[in-house]
Amino acid sequence: MLFNFKAQDGIAGILIIVSIALFVFAISIYLAVQSNTSIFAGQFETQADKAQFLAESGIQDGILKIARNKNYTGSYTITETDGTIDINVAGGTPVIISATSTVSKAFSVVKRAMRADVTIDNDGKITAITKTNQ
Repeated sequence: MLFNFKAQDGIAGILIIVSIALFVFAISIYLAVQSNTSIFAGQFETQADKAQFLAESGIQDGILKIARNKNYTGSYTITETDGTIDINVAGGTPVIISATSTVSKAFSVVKRAMRADVTIDNDGKITAITKTNQ
C-alpha cells in the first residue's frame, strides 16, 4: 500500500458538520437582526402615536385656556410621563394655537407639531377654522 488513508477517515463528515453549523449560525444571526429591527420599528411607531396624541392634547389645552379667558395669549409647557408639550397661544383674528410635542425614549426622539386657527365670537363661542399638522 502506497498511501495511508486511515488518518483522513471522517474528514469529509467533520467538514459537512462544520458547514451545517456555520450555515445555522448565519441564519440565526440574520433572524436576530431582522426581529430586532422589527421591534425598533414598532417602538418608533408607538412613540409617533404618543407624540401625535400629545400635540392634539396641547391644541385642546390651548382652546381650553381661551375658553376660560378669551383674551389669553402666551406660551407654556406641559410635562407628561410620555413627553413634553410646548403650547403657544397667539391672540388676534384668528387666534393661532400651536403645540409641539416631544417624546423621547432610549436613543430616539419623536416630535410632532400642530396648529389650529380658531375664532371667538362675542358670545364666547369658539370655532375652529383649520387644524393642521406642521
